[in-house]
Amino acid sequence: MESFGEFLNTRNGFYVAVGSFVVSILIFAFIISKTKRREYLGRILIPIAFIELSTIFFLITIGFPHKGEVGPSTVPRLWIAVLIALNLYLLIRGIMGKEEKDPETGRVDTVLLFVVLVILYLIAIQILGYFISSFIFV
Repeated sequence: MESFGEFLNTRNGFYVAVGSFVVSILIFAFIISKTKRREYLGRILIPIAFIELSTIFFLITIGFPHKGEVGPSTVPRLWIAVLIALNLYLLIRGIMGKEEKDPETGRVDTVLLFVVLVILYLIAIQILGYFISSFIFV
């Protein structure tokens, strides 16, 4: 049986993981938007997304080799446990309404500009190399 990490390394595995992640976030967003806490949607969805990513990373560490009591999966699992605990704390604060409400509107043009710049940076890395592209981007 192949490990989850090997499955993710295939094209279909990657698409399944990304698709499942996106679908679950959309389901959570739909459910939360129908509740009294819809003004905290972002404050609830972001911790949920990080908990999902942490779970995926944990599943990847299951396939790591076992070498002694403290193997290569120990430190990543500790980080994952801390990440999940902190995001559960943020999630509970968002659900309880103890966080600030999400802003009404945002600057979509700034976000789109940043996305375009990151895409150009990634293309420039292929053409100019990492160091030159990073110097220009920063």
